[in-house]
Formats: sequence, C-alpha cells, structure tokens
Amino acid sequence: MERNETFDKFFELKCKQLLCRLWLMAFAKPGYVNDEFGLCMKHMEVQAKQEAINDELIKLLTEHKSDFENTEMKDLEAYGKEYKVSMEKQKEFAKELLGQEWTIEELMEKVEKRY
Repeated sequence: MERNETFDKFFELKCKQLLCRLWLMAFAKPGYVNDEFGLCMKHMEVQAKQEAINDELIKLLTEHKSDFENTEMKDLEAYGKEYKVSMEKQKEFAKELLGQEWTIEELMEKVEKRY
C-alpha cells in the first residue's frame, strides 16, 4: 500500500494516545499525599494532553471520513503493520508529551510491574 499522510497521522496519534494511557496506568494514583504534588500535577497534565490527542483524532477522522470509509479494515490493518512508529519517534513523542523519553514497550513493562 502506498504512503498516505492521513493514515500516517492516524497511527502517530494512536501512538501518542497509547503513550499517555500507558503512563497513566504506570504512574497515576487514585489519590495523592502532600509530598506527591508534582506527580499529581503531572497526572493532570498527561490527562489533559491525552484528551487533546483524542480531540485531534476525532477531528482527523471527521475531516477524512471518506478516506477511512473507502478503505477496508484489512487494508488499514495491513497499513498499520507496515507503518510502525519507530522507537526514536516514540521517544520523541514521549519527550514531548511526558517530559521523558519512553517507548511503548518500556511503559508496558512499568504497567506490568505495577499490576
């Protein structure tokens, strides 16, 4: 399948969304004590960024509805398997969103250790 900027953007947003979600699963708490004020603020910041990414994703899907409607799910899945967000790109996204370089795999390990 040839490159498609809309699909590239879609998978990049999904990567960003997953990075935020995994960070929240790995580090967020149901409640914070006074000495965890920084972590509490970080939690709210990441949550806000995740919501902004969700909004951006909805906007992309709405604006490019025909691209997604005219593409069979199997073709989109094949494109997704071919188009992988590189480790370097994941780290770049994480640095931008979370303030620290993470990969999806590293965050998944943190989540697994927590649960």
